[in-house]
Amino acid sequence: MAKADERKESVRESVRNVIRDTTSEVVYRIVKMSTKRAVKELKDKLKEK
Repeated sequence: MAKADERKESVRESVRNVIRDTTSEVVYRIVKMSTKRAVKELKDKLKEK
């Protein structure tokens, strides 16, 4: 029974790591695109003036 619990915990930890890595990658890409968009809009506003 102890081995089954260890295996279950190992799988849980692996799944947590995958979810954490995937989530951080998605957030990074969203922030990166938002920043690029904001910089582009700022440049466009400065060109207008």
